[in-house]
Amino acid sequence: TKVIATTTMAMILVDEGRLDLDKKVQDFLPLFTGPGKEAVTVRHLLTHSSGIDWWAPLYEEIQGPEAYLRRIQAMELVYEPGTEYRYSDLGVILLGEILSRVAGQPLEEFVRERVFEPLAMTDTLFRPSEDRLPRVAPTEVDAWRGRVVHGEVHDENAFALGGIAPHAGLFGTAGDLARFTQMLLNGGVLEHRRIVSLKTVELFTRRAGVADSTRALGWDTKSPEKSSAGSFFSDLSFGHTGFTGTSIWVDPERELFVILLTNRVHPTRENQLIRKARPAVADAVVEALTDEYRELPETVVEVGLDRVAAGEDLGLRDKRLGLIVHAASVTSDGRHAIDVLRDAELEVVRLMTPEHGLRSRAAAGEHVDSGKDPDSGLPVVSLYGDHRKPMPEDLEGLDALVFDLQGAGVRFYTYVSTLILALEAAAENDLEFVVLDRPNPLGGERIEGPTSAPRDIVPESFVNMAPGPLVHGLTLGEMARFVNQSLEKPARLTVVAMKGWRRGMTWTDTGRTWVPPSPNLRSPEAAIAYPGVCLLEASSVSAGRGTASPFLFFGTPWIRPSELQVSVPGFELEPASFTPSASPAAPNPKFLDQECHGMRIRVTDPAAAQTYRLGVELLAALQNRDGFKWGRDGESLTRLVGTPRLLDDLRQGRTVEQIIEADRAAHESWRRARASALLY
Repeated sequence: TKVIATTTMAMILVDEGRLDLDKKVQDFLPLFTGPGKEAVTVRHLLTHSSGIDWWAPLYEEIQGPEAYLRRIQAMELVYEPGTEYRYSDLGVILLGEILSRVAGQPLEEFVRERVFEPLAMTDTLFRPSEDRLPRVAPTEVDAWRGRVVHGEVHDENAFALGGIAPHAGLFGTAGDLARFTQMLLNGGVLEHRRIVSLKTVELFTRRAGVADSTRALGWDTKSPEKSSAGSFFSDLSFGHTGFTGTSIWVDPERELFVILLTNRVHPTRENQLIRKARPAVADAVVEALTDEYRELPETVVEVGLDRVAAGEDLGLRDKRLGLIVHAASVTSDGRHAIDVLRDAELEVVRLMTPEHGLRSRAAAGEHVDSGKDPDSGLPVVSLYGDHRKPMPEDLEGLDALVFDLQGAGVRFYTYVSTLILALEAAAENDLEFVVLDRPNPLGGERIEGPTSAPRDIVPESFVNMAPGPLVHGLTLGEMARFVNQSLEKPARLTVVAMKGWRRGMTWTDTGRTWVPPSPNLRSPEAAIAYPGVCLLEASSVSAGRGTASPFLFFGTPWIRPSELQVSVPGFELEPASFTPSASPAAPNPKFLDQECHGMRIRVTDPAAAQTYRLGVELLAALQNRDGFKWGRDGESLTRLVGTPRLLDDLRQGRTVEQIIEADRAAHESWRRARASALLY
């Protein structure tokens, strides 16, 4: 009920500009007074962070909407608004009243006219009539009502409210819910009936940023561990569960949803097996539909941090450590490197963080400030703020630097540059440098793209610092070994190697959960496409920033997908439309709030995917079309790939095959040069 009816009503009112999420609850409900209540907003109600208690047995004392509203408004807050998450039926009851007042229409009437009837959801309603009872599953043997609950709302407070409530009481079928959920996957449209805009769907289904909470606005998102969505739904997934045994999970990345309707409270709510059933059903569906998951790795690759967590002695005891980390610096079971090293009784005295910050939330290119980590209490030195190489004062009092970042396997992804500068700083200041190695998500065999031009042609920058081809085929531990060999004064380098990783593995072969290392690299599929699709960022074409799947969409308002004929091994492209919207991950994306037309990119074979060729094919197909422009007259592409040759070849009309072939000799030289640095 909360998401199908109440949240959807909120989405429509926001979409129409009638509801301000940051407006105070007191502006709508004047009786909502008391300490701290002046700070509570509609957004707090939607994210269950309002400070209102989660539940109370009001049905034992009162009945009817007016009595409930008076009682809930009079309750004291139980925590400071916005500081934590507590799922709250009582907060949603207030939310429903606010929505009805804004709409000038009762919730039941609004959702019937604006959602259920347009979507032909003929079996979705409150208080089903007697002729529908043979199709309604009974729920609990209820001692309070003295009967088996059948055909009436199970929730006691909703029953006392008359059977129609914002938090409970909606009946429906899997078929109806499938139409509703497909509408969300379609960006708010089903069979040419638009219910809400794509921008609003994305707003309400992405994580809202409440501390220690996975909640979106109304919806929930997938938690890192023990999610009812199972193991295989992507990190972009959103969904919701219901007390009686219902759930919906939606994965926009896979364009997949799973609806599960059970009466798990029959005959009693003591039955908790639904907690096992939900993820098992979700996993079974994905395994049945997706070849990619039919042969799962027998073991999970252990990264360097896993070896620390297992108690291996790295020789760092009694040493003062600086730790270079971000959000993806986690073990296979989700423990962060800060906690792992501290639990191992190693002395971490200072944190350092790359582009995107300690929590990997800052947008690309956004200045990251130094400061203090509120969770650990440790000072944080930004290596993407006033300077990008650790300064002597940053290293003062340290005995070693420990580096644990997840790379992307491509030169212009800046964590490899952070590695090189930190390694140099350690060497110059006579510190140990320890790399906790992690997989290259592209694998260790894929080598693609050009090497950088001499520095007098293309000056060194933070996106072209790494040696070798654009897609280099090294882990960051191996890159540290290769670079260290060329330093005039090498660092005292230790690489804590992975266990179980082989060069032919892409991310999906590792058995590890993907934790986005930056806010726009959200899935293993996006990581495969990224080195190629990112080349479009050096042009007037959107690479999908501002959407739910950056680097898996590209387009502009002027592209005609039917005119694009692009075929690349390992990828499948299909026509798509999207509207970029602003978010912390993409504050000002190209074509903000404009409908774009282009392609959705799917990775059909991660091992065979030719990602650099994808980028070259797209640029070659688009460069002569009206509306296409090179960023800074082509300088942006030259800076990104580290050489002017790609731009020159495209402008001169060389074929994609000629462009790719021109790099082959350099690739063979690189394979020979890197051999001494390989660990796997």
